[in-house]
Amino acid sequence: MIWQKCVQERARQSGFVVSALLPRKSGRLIEYGWTCETFADGRPIAAQDLPSLRAAICRFHDMTEALPQRPGFLSLEELLTGICGGDVDPCRMPEALIKACRSARRSGGAEGCCSWGSLTLTTS
Repeated sequence: MIWQKCVQERARQSGFVVSALLPRKSGRLIEYGWTCETFADGRPIAAQDLPSLRAAICRFHDMTEALPQRPGFLSLEELLTGICGGDVDPCRMPEALIKACRSARRSGGAEGCCSWGSLTLTTS
């Protein structure tokens, strides 16, 4: 969860509204598999407004490039040769699909940045 806190802070610094992890009185961020976060109010962003996020997304990518990879997960570059990491297990895929995915990743350039999951785009 420390990793997630760092990513959330970089997202805030990039201009995104991001919920914050709330520690228990003990200081722990996870208790019995549960986390607590502040509520971030918002609404889905309109498709025509997506281009306005480009600068913030680029700042976020730049600010997370030096962060370590999410613990237990492989980076995009490591997935080019690695067996599995996090929720990605190429061993469960047909060999032809593994080769096609790795070829597509190589041709697109495996740039380094943290793996934060997907961006949920909303506006407040």
